[in-house]
Amino acid sequence: MSQARSCLAAALRKPLGKQRKQQRQPRFRAEIPVVDDSPGSLARLASDVFSSGLGLSRKGGGGGAPARLLLVWPSSEEMGVALREPHDWGESTAHAQLDAVAPAALSSCDAAVFLAPGRSQVEKMKAAADALDTKPVVMFNPAWSFDEEEEGFAGGARGFVGSFSVVYSFTGLEVRGLLSKKKGVLLRCVDGGRFGGESWVLMVEDDAAAPASEQF
Repeated sequence: MSQARSCLAAALRKPLGKQRKQQRQPRFRAEIPVVDDSPGSLARLASDVFSSGLGLSRKGGGGGAPARLLLVWPSSEEMGVALREPHDWGESTAHAQLDAVAPAALSSCDAAVFLAPGRSQVEKMKAAADALDTKPVVMFNPAWSFDEEEEGFAGGARGFVGSFSVVYSFTGLEVRGLLSKKKGVLLRCVDGGRFGGESWVLMVEDDAAAPASEQF
């Protein structure tokens, strides 16, 4: 989890330091498996990753005021669970529900994180991101499959979803060959770590030895 925090913090640090000067909105994407589909699992994962606002400051160097992070939840149920449980969100972190996010909440934050948005919520997420102007946004654990993303979006929605740069992904998958199938994970860690850099890494279970890996 610390690796995911490090990637997101590194990605957000630069635009937070000069968000008034940039021309395009920085958009980042992160994907981490949850234990199950319950609201509590999403809240715990979000707390682990975004606790204390990722330790970011508005000037990027650690000497400015804490950056104001807005966590945008997919429903009132998830947001309610997150606020009821004793998570260390930090004073600089605010919360909103995607279907009812207030313009004031968007204007007062320095960066927004859309948590597990559903396919039917893409247009609302796009409208909220547009209202943020050039402030950075993060899409965290989108609630749709790869096939849905490839075939289920059209026009502006597809272009919007595709505009997010993946800075961290750790996704389980089943790898099927001609004669067998194995379990594996697909990893991308843009900042630091054993497989740091721009590459995607496929790690496949090997019955005879440690998991094999291949970069591409």
